[in-house]
Amino acid sequence: MPKITIELCHFSVQRSQFNILPKEIDHLKVVIWACNNYLESFSSIILKPMVQIIENIQHWIAARWDVTIKDICYKPHENNREAVGWYNNYAVYIPSSSIVEAAGNAAKKEHIAKILSEQGLLFKRHSAKQATINYVSGIGAGKFYALDRYKLQLRTTGQNLSQPEADDD
Repeated sequence: MPKITIELCHFSVQRSQFNILPKEIDHLKVVIWACNNYLESFSSIILKPMVQIIENIQHWIAARWDVTIKDICYKPHENNREAVGWYNNYAVYIPSSSIVEAAGNAAKKEHIAKILSEQGLLFKRHSAKQATINYVSGIGAGKFYALDRYKLQLRTTGQNLSQPEADDD
């Protein structure tokens, strides 16, 4: 039984001793019910760092889409904001220096890379040991995370994304 459940059960029993909770309560069932309800609540996101990191990245990208995360096929005079990332039909390219910020500062870069890799969210990687790529066509050399738009469900209005083969680097 998890430590938190044991501690909550002990807390519940203490409360019944002071007549705060009825003595006839099945304390273990109450605690398990409370834990399960908490784990299903929005507040429990803190207990699911993988989910939190992926959602933070999705929100970070969405908030910057076509403003500071720009289409690789840049059209002059769209906006003059400095780019923090780029995208094409298949991937979103985030500089490795920005991935911790994109993840909401919820983890170290190595942990974020591991999550992206394990969840199959990388469109392309340099090698089995390196989650980043070293070059993006139309942008140039650097260290970038190539995030799969299809798997992250990042599409523009009316766009139907299909799963392509990785082809640039």
